[in-house]
Amino acid sequence: MSKRDRDEWDVRQRLNRQLRRTRGYCGYVGIASEKGGVGKTTLAALLAAELAEGRRESVGVADLNPDLGTLPDRFGVRPHHSIRDLLAHVEEIPWRYHVHDFMEKVPEMNVRVLAASTDRKIRHQLNVSDVELLAELFAPFFSFAILDNGTHITHEAMLGTLRVAHGMVLVTDNTKDGANLARKTLQFLTDNGYPEIRRRVVLAVVAKETASPVKVRAIERAFSDHVRELVVVPYDPALDGGGKIPFRDPNAINKLLRPQTRDAVRRLAAIMIDDLVS
Repeated sequence: MSKRDRDEWDVRQRLNRQLRRTRGYCGYVGIASEKGGVGKTTLAALLAAELAEGRRESVGVADLNPDLGTLPDRFGVRPHHSIRDLLAHVEEIPWRYHVHDFMEKVPEMNVRVLAASTDRKIRHQLNVSDVELLAELFAPFFSFAILDNGTHITHEAMLGTLRVAHGMVLVTDNTKDGANLARKTLQFLTDNGYPEIRRRVVLAVVAKETASPVKVRAIERAFSDHVRELVVVPYDPALDGGGKIPFRDPNAINKLLRPQTRDAVRRLAAIMIDDLVS
């Protein structure tokens, strides 16, 4: 086996480990970024798809962005309901059997998506209790839940995510501005009573086409001792463009995404599993 083959085998072994958990247990992964346009939502969708495909388990994805998030677009689904609808009807759900009714099933994938909003005129800012209730609702139905937050660490929804998440992916690009914002986010967690989640932060650096390898290595050196792990996602045009990802067509997605991109996402998924094993 080549080194690449050995590394890929090791990541897949980690990704498929048996988790010790009781019935109704769900692993929550928070996705955050202080900077927009770095590929955070696309990375959240790729991570959900990798967990669902790699482990053959159900994954719920919630768009917690108060500014009309675009997560459903990545999966190519049109939402008919939103988090706002789910929370408004929660008392009518007989122990939560109809949670799926408020989520869109991604065709041919074991993934369901909960939209932030279906009305461009309405913004719904979630509070901490909303996110905690959402986590409770997801628990009986999903093995994993990806909580995709908007920018700014101090949003109420983000603070709720910090309470329920087992793992946290902080996404940035390899620019000076992105690195400074990532550093401030880590400092916020340290200063505001989140030491446990701070220790589990994984920094995902999504490389920009214009950035030199030297800048990528500089960020790796600057953060390697300050985060649990650092994953560099090499430059990929698919992460810049946004829009629908052709998950249903293996040939199309293999053409769209570079192999190095998928390798980085698999490694990220394996790290999330580490949080649920240790």
